[in-house]
Amino acid sequence: MSLITFKTFDSSIDAHFLRIRLENEGIRVYIFDENTAILNPLNMLAIGGIKVKINEEDLETVLKIEKEFATVGIEKDNKQLICDSCNSTEFYTNFKKYNSLKGMIAAFFTLMFTVYPISYKEVYKCKNCGKEYPI
Repeated sequence: MSLITFKTFDSSIDAHFLRIRLENEGIRVYIFDENTAILNPLNMLAIGGIKVKINEEDLETVLKIEKEFATVGIEKDNKQLICDSCNSTEFYTNFKKYNSLKGMIAAFFTLMFTVYPISYKEVYKCKNCGKEYPI
């Protein structure tokens, strides 16, 4: 039995949502590096995020489960979110956007003073064309 990293997260909440979803299907799930990432969020880049690991034998089953959940679209204002550019319904959720002036200043202070980023905007980002939508 060997463990493989199935997915990495920058939020322990998202990692545990995936863990619960998979454990409800009878799959053993292990979470690595959660405490290190929570104690100092700047370590997240060095360690590669919070890792969700599974047994290698369960990979096909986990991919099927993940595909079922990925087909569920995002609803905004009780309507299915559809990309204006490419008509896709597949989005990255909680995508962190730093490219505003406020975000650039926050990134500068983060690097200079080694503090946690104080300003970023979370958006939905289309997986196909990259267009961003506010949450």
